Amino acid sequence: MKEASKTMYKIGRVFSYVLLGIYALVIVLNIILLAVDATKDGTPIGDNISNIVTCSIFLVLTILCIVFATRSIKEIEEGSKEAKPHIVMIVFGALCGDIFYLLGGIFGLVANGQSEEQSK
Repeated sequence: MKEASKTMYKIGRVFSYVLLGIYALVIVLNIILLAVDATKDGTPIGDNISNIVTCSIFLVLTILCIVFATRSIKEIEEGSKEAKPHIVMIVFGALCGDIFYLLGGIFGLVANGQSEEQSK
């Protein structure tokens, strides 16, 4: 189960890197559209501003997901039995809508439970 959890975190990280690029591209395009609209008629459109803010929030969440996934992978490799990194990944998987982080967290908790039962 630990290997399944680690694999899910790695797959989730790949998707997060793709999303990171997409969010950055959308932010840049909306800034360009905002500048073009401002030079055209002098008033910026609120849609562009709301898109920039929304994508910026998701960009920060995606960066946090990547950081926490990397830390969780390292803790799995070190053989840590803590539940905290897996719970954090379940929460961020739910916030970001990434099923791989969510499943990886669940698999990590199950693996921790199995290792505790075997040690008894």
